[in-house]
Amino acid sequence: MPTVGITDECEGLHPVEDPSEHWSDSLYFNAWDPATDAFVMTRIAVKANASQVTAGMVVWLAGQPVYGYGDELDEIPPTDWDVMSVGAITYRMLESRQRWVVQLAGADGRAHLEWEGLSPATAYDGHPAGGLPQAVAWGHYEQSCRVTGDLEVGGRRIRFDGFGQRDHSWGHRHWAGLHQWHWVTGFLRDGRAFNLFEVHEHHGVPMINGFVRGPDGDEYVVASAREHELSDDGGTEHYRVVLQLASGEALEVTGERAGLSIPVRPAADQPVTVHETPMRLRAGDGTEGYGIYEHLVTEFE
Repeated sequence: MPTVGITDECEGLHPVEDPSEHWSDSLYFNAWDPATDAFVMTRIAVKANASQVTAGMVVWLAGQPVYGYGDELDEIPPTDWDVMSVGAITYRMLESRQRWVVQLAGADGRAHLEWEGLSPATAYDGHPAGGLPQAVAWGHYEQSCRVTGDLEVGGRRIRFDGFGQRDHSWGHRHWAGLHQWHWVTGFLRDGRAFNLFEVHEHHGVPMINGFVRGPDGDEYVVASAREHELSDDGGTEHYRVVLQLASGEALEVTGERAGLSIPVRPAADQPVTVHETPMRLRAGDGTEGYGIYEHLVTEFE
């Protein structure tokens, strides 16, 4: 079945519906340039109840982190997602549901990268089994994109031309209700892309969501078989996944660690770690690609 899209209203900041300080409205972008093996990951989060906005960017070249930037504001700017700046990073919506740009103007890093949708954004709430658990997000969608522009980091100037994804997520993230999640995303050289969001709460059956982008657009992932091997530093060393689609088709992908994994502590007051690991990919038919394996673990048990 085709995936469910989004409206223009979805692209804006969402109303705050919970008093928790962990209420967040966030944007995430990643991108891979095959010619230079550059990988970019950046995220901004508006924490309305904490009157705070945080943003950061990490860049890997040939698997090595060569640039990292983070900053925060102690007030919420009087803007929407059409334009939002935090320190040296600015995020702009050029065309609702289709084109976004991320700009970096730092002392040791500069960028102008545009994400243009290859297909309509996929709303996770439209999945046949329902959306993500509310402990993860009250609303969430993702979009596969072509990514072009200019990047200057680590002494390199790169004319970027590759693939990536973007997502928008909002809600009160209830860290204590989570055991772990596996957010696996990737893009192949032939234009196919995929996204798997597998969530494990402390009690209950793991929940699967996500999509595969093929020649005819996006299809929901309705089941998956996943093997996952960790490195000593907690990042992912290897994985294999078979994604079953609503149409009956399937995509098999294996991933091998492509560089240094970065641990992130998203909530300073809680024992939660997110391991971000770049992965080199190969589909079942031999097509190569790149992506990231995000493994969240909690230590409440």
